[in-house]
Amino acid sequence: MHFEIIAINLFNFYKKSSVTTLDSVFAKAEKATYKKGEKLAGQFEKTHYYFLLQEGEVSVFSFLGSDKRRVELGRYKAVNSPLGLDVMNEPFRHDSTIEAYSDTVTVLRWERKALNAYLEKNIDKAILFYEMINTNALTLIKESSYLFANTAMISKTSNPNQKASKGYDSPLGFTEDDLVVFLLQSPFFEIFEEEDLRALSKFFVRKQYKVGNIIDLQDEVSKGVNLLRVGDIRFSRYNEEGKYKVSLRAISTPGYLLGPSGFLGAENVMTTKAKKDSVILHLPYDALKNLSNKRPEFALNLQKRISWLINNQLRGLRARLISAQFNEEVTVATNLIESNRTSLSLNSPLHKVPHLLSFKHTITDGLSILHHVELNGGGIEKNIASLCLDNLHDTQREVNFYESLQDIYNAVVSAPAIMMPDKVNRECIKLSQKTFELASTFVKGKELIPETPGHLFIYNHILNPPYYALPNQFQINLDCQLLSTIVADAYNEEVLMKIVRSGREIEHGHQTYYERLGYINAYTEASEGTDSFEKNERVSDQIEEFLTEFNNVLIAPEHTAYATEQSPGVFNPDVFERILEMEREPLIVPVVMANFDKRIRNNKFACEIKEPFLLSQKMQEWCINSVDAFLSEYRKEYKNYVKELSEATQ
Repeated sequence: MHFEIIAINLFNFYKKSSVTTLDSVFAKAEKATYKKGEKLAGQFEKTHYYFLLQEGEVSVFSFLGSDKRRVELGRYKAVNSPLGLDVMNEPFRHDSTIEAYSDTVTVLRWERKALNAYLEKNIDKAILFYEMINTNALTLIKESSYLFANTAMISKTSNPNQKASKGYDSPLGFTEDDLVVFLLQSPFFEIFEEEDLRALSKFFVRKQYKVGNIIDLQDEVSKGVNLLRVGDIRFSRYNEEGKYKVSLRAISTPGYLLGPSGFLGAENVMTTKAKKDSVILHLPYDALKNLSNKRPEFALNLQKRISWLINNQLRGLRARLISAQFNEEVTVATNLIESNRTSLSLNSPLHKVPHLLSFKHTITDGLSILHHVELNGGGIEKNIASLCLDNLHDTQREVNFYESLQDIYNAVVSAPAIMMPDKVNRECIKLSQKTFELASTFVKGKELIPETPGHLFIYNHILNPPYYALPNQFQINLDCQLLSTIVADAYNEEVLMKIVRSGREIEHGHQTYYERLGYINAYTEASEGTDSFEKNERVSDQIEEFLTEFNNVLIAPEHTAYATEQSPGVFNPDVFERILEMEREPLIVPVVMANFDKRIRNNKFACEIKEPFLLSQKMQEWCINSVDAFLSEYRKEYKNYVKELSEATQ
């Protein structure tokens, strides 16, 4: 057969590179046409064909989760785009569905087993065929990155005219034996013969890059292969104008490759930047080419491994896309493992990970397995673990946040009995400050906090997400905890403060926590019965005494918690009536809270301090004599504050 429409890329890798040398390979292909909506391949199905796109456009998608949501992973229309690199690698199953998107799609199609049998007998043609597939497959990575345009992963860049750094050459620091061992531990190089790795080891050079240095610049021709020795590397892709970038992944594991382009002498498909001072082992492209010319078996194994690498980069890119679109990190990681189960040994610890990630109290165990396997597993295990971890950043952050909440609780309840509550509270605040560094927070109006202490800080109490209930079902009030850190910071932790909470006598397991912090317990009739009035009188006495001594008091006057959309509830008048009777009327410092009822992922805890006021003056301005009537009107204004703050931080 003669295919004039094939625009084969010029090969520059192997010594016998020539368009005509592949004529016999293309003669074994058949031309096939698919109509819009027809499947070329199905997700998780066994592969039977190699496809090379000739005309039209295809859509690649997966079904996600138990509800089988369809997630688009890419659209491809470039001539000679290889469709489904899974056909190159065991277990020869597609990880996604390929479907005709345009009215018609024309492909060249090879029956996999027949073509493989032919290529095994013709090594020169096999090398060139794989090189052609790999070179064109780089386009798939570029086109997939465009789907990130409408996700939170895209950001503006103020420096479109970037330049790659040459790095600093330094002594290799390896003996030949040490370098071979290091290469054998790399997921990419572990399949190669030691003899070939020894030959390559003679050409590696060590380069150092400072934080912020660009190692490879997108669309520049790569000069060779870069292997991470130590450091932290981030990958991104910029749009054509260089004004926007998509952050795609990060690596910090020694032995991982920075990309496939260097193996092919092709243009870099991504920009790689050092986020920490990093050391790279660089293998010049010419050294690879020369060894391939001398050793055809090595050249073939290399091209097959490049196909494996590109396919895994595509999988990682698609997994990041799903995670960015649907916030389904755990599902993405689970799918990555499920789609590779047949490639894993039966005793691989990765089989446990989907189950461990399914439950809040075992997620840490699942992440620990992934981190261990990424460093110590076999080649395919390392790669899967790395891809999973690359898509579990928010999950890891949330695990750290949850464990930090447990640290706060343990530090309080295990504080020595001789430690005074005020000191326990200060220790609690220090831990809380570290905890909220793990979350995204928005704090406004700190300049409005009075310079001198002795005031009543009121806040609308927001429900906690049930997810953050500790194993004993205790919940640390996040809004109150953040406000405590803000007030403590404003007065350099030199001023005492008391926090008023709604107490229940049945909370025996929680009382130790609150007592060690010196909280004041308020009560409601609904929760405590007819003696609530007397109890709250005693609470008001404590508040008055504390304010009189020029200390601060924090109180949620609703005496219960609400969702952001319903907040605030009805304000209890007791404390407001009492401060009107005080000889020195304290300022009321309103603090508006929002979004504490949502988990930290894709959320920003919001807190805004409003202008302080004297209750007597405010009531006079509003021409209201009754505290109850004032609180009813003030609650309406407060509700608008909450709504505005919530909308401003979406």
